[in-house]
Amino acid sequence: MALFATPEQLYGVAADLFGRLEEERPQAVAQLVRARLLVRLALSGPPGEIWIHGRQRPVQVRFGYQRLHPDLEAQLEADTLHQILVGHLSLIGAVSDG
Repeated sequence: MALFATPEQLYGVAADLFGRLEEERPQAVAQLVRARLLVRLALSGPPGEIWIHGRQRPVQVRFGYQRLHPDLEAQLEADTLHQILVGHLSLIGAVSDG
């Protein structure tokens, strides 16, 4: 059973986690800004999109469809993203496991 029932629930939790990430890991956010990336996370279970705008400070996180062209795009399950953000799964591990 999926951890998130609706896209709105997923977006609320993701907003909180990204906010904590910015407070607790500013070096990670700084790396994103240095790379000047616009990242799109296309999610399933429930379906949704998370956009991370790292081309300026402060980094902005937006949810849902955006008429933009990402520099980097990833498709993953919402539960997998949650495991990565809370530190229970590494991004490299998630990619290598498919």
